[in-house]
Amino acid sequence: MTMKYYHATPAENCESIDNQGLKPSNDGIVYLADREELTYFHMMIKDKHKKEGKDKDIDMIALYVIDGDKLDRKKFKRKLQYKKSEVKIIKYADTIPPEALTWIHTIPIEVLYLIPQITEAREAFKTLKQST
Repeated sequence: MTMKYYHATPAENCESIDNQGLKPSNDGIVYLADREELTYFHMMIKDKHKKEGKDKDIDMIALYVIDGDKLDRKKFKRKLQYKKSEVKIIKYADTIPPEALTWIHTIPIEVLYLIPQITEAREAFKTLKQST
């Protein structure tokens, strides 16, 4: 069975991702989730920081699904798990190649605040942040 992971990013990154893959952040990690909702909530947090003047605004969010079978298992670093809902954040320590990525859709960030599943993801994310 193919493991699927999700990653949301500002839509302005799509061209680079499509050409060069999904590159790690400054800490050397690509953060993935086992559920779409958690990636959306992560983007909502980024949006909040940007509105507070810590970075530029995010208007559109692109969602990718990652084929876990095309990734090197040795580069998975740690899973953070919120046991109550089985939400998982997965750390991957390398660039995810374009052939492992499939773009799903691009949506305005405002839409994220209307998705009911975000409430559960928000609670799961808070618990994960407190336990790390």
